[in-house]
Amino acid sequence: MTWKTVSVRIDENKLKRLDKLARITRRSRAWLINEAVDRYLSYEEWFIKAVEAGLEDVKAGRVIPHEAIKKMWQAKL
Repeated sequence: MTWKTVSVRIDENKLKRLDKLARITRRSRAWLINEAVDRYLSYEEWFIKAVEAGLEDVKAGRVIPHEAIKKMWQAKL
């Protein structure tokens, strides 16, 4: 793995929270930031795939009409 240095601006409150978390977990700022970025990217990639799959379902007609969903929920109430 090749590491690159990046620079970001972060507000003072977030930096204090980051430093506190680093102390408590005995991890470095860099480790915590890398972990946070990795989790964010993983979530966003998953979300985009889920949206794309949903759009494909719509295009293919694999949907339940709104009125049918309303009736299902009204029956449960």
